[in-house]
Amino acid sequence: MPAEKVMEEAIRSLNRIQERTQLPYAWFAASFLEKLLKNMFSCIRINKDDLAKIQKAIGETEKKIIYVPVSRTVLDPIIVWFIAIRYNLPIPVLLLDEALAILGPFSDILRLAGAVFIKRDPHGRSTLTTAVTSAYLRHLLRERGAVTMVLEKVRSRSGLYQKPFDDGMLSMIQDKENALFIPVNMTYEEVPDLANLVKHGLHHPKAGKNVSSLSRSRSYRMSTPTKVSRPSDSRAQRVRSRSLGHGQLHLLKLEEDRDKTHVHHYGKILIGFGNPISSDTGDLADKIQKEQKKSAVLSPVSLVAAILLYSRVQGNVIDLETVKKYLGYLYEFIRAQGIPIDWQDFEDSENIIFYSIRLLEKGSDAITIEEKNNHTAIRISIESDSILQLAYYANQVKVPCSLLLFSY
Repeated sequence: MPAEKVMEEAIRSLNRIQERTQLPYAWFAASFLEKLLKNMFSCIRINKDDLAKIQKAIGETEKKIIYVPVSRTVLDPIIVWFIAIRYNLPIPVLLLDEALAILGPFSDILRLAGAVFIKRDPHGRSTLTTAVTSAYLRHLLRERGAVTMVLEKVRSRSGLYQKPFDDGMLSMIQDKENALFIPVNMTYEEVPDLANLVKHGLHHPKAGKNVSSLSRSRSYRMSTPTKVSRPSDSRAQRVRSRSLGHGQLHLLKLEEDRDKTHVHHYGKILIGFGNPISSDTGDLADKIQKEQKKSAVLSPVSLVAAILLYSRVQGNVIDLETVKKYLGYLYEFIRAQGIPIDWQDFEDSENIIFYSIRLLEKGSDAITIEEKNNHTAIRISIESDSILQLAYYANQVKVPCSLLLFSY
């Protein structure tokens, strides 16, 4: 290929991936993102010990910083970017797959935050494009000092980690830069759009205009409270519930009406940081993933999901007292292992259970509560999508502590 043609193609590749943000745009993106996250989630909680450890490690090194979030959702990189601004950490460039460049307004926010969209699949990159990407990545690290990237193809519909795919990005950094990798784990109390993800995995057909389908018959059922809060929530987030029976108000009403009249947050995001890893370490991808697993902050929602899933061996039904017993055992076991969990000492297990069920059953018939003669039973649906949703959350317990008995 003539030199002029090579130069032309190289410039074209660079123009396609080049960062184009400016400082005023970045601050606008941060302000907008703060409002967006407040509307989407009830709060974001960070393991303070992990944060202090990372701040100390970054302050004591002159190496370039590479944040590696666990990639549970497409929000992970931009949340890391926001946290870096909030806690005075090196603000990273977002190194993202080019597939995220076509997500409409969300992609625009990523661009304003300084995202760089590249071909992560090495089979889709030419040798010239790979060389341009490598050179530009070195330029970004030297100019900005920090990058956020994710390990490719580790996300799954089961909630478990997949083996990282070698797309060449880590090698580009290892070969040219002395960097420090910061593994980041994010636990979502409720994963946005998980129901659609599960249905897509099950290949559920969508009803078209010419496809006749029977509408669901209306039935009254006992539901969990639509506004259940936890004592650890801030006062502004808490909503007082009237006491009835076991301390919760069960509302008997149509599910369709409830879905139309109540809007909820997606719960909390729990963030932990793993031990920093130097770029000269062997088996870098595997060690990053191992630290991501170790830094997980467990949510009680995952514990409740694991217990409900375990109830399948008892006929898909379990009474409230048994759930409390199992939950207490799991909580003590996890604390004994030194695994961080979002459960304050003053929080009541029953309130935790109903809070978790409210999140797990949102927008579905996955869980039904039946109360009779002061006896409360919890029944789970036998439909495959409901089981897979519970399994997704239950598998969050399996990752850090290998509770095989309660994983699906």
